[in-house]
Amino acid sequence: MFNLAQWLIQGIIEGYETGEFSRPAVVTMSANYIARGILTEADAAAIDAACPPVVEQQEEGQG
Repeated sequence: MFNLAQWLIQGIIEGYETGEFSRPAVVTMSANYIARGILTEADAAAIDAACPPVVEQQEEGQG
């Protein structure tokens, strides 16, 4: 049977991994789906864990 929540979770994570979605977009989408009752806070936590913030490393001598 089709599971909408799992399909959305997978799509959000894959979108982040491919660069289609930025981290702020992932957070906004997750919050909207929680507000609509489609995702739970546990689902959002799983998405958050799978989409870590990008930390850019500074070159030596800068900073």
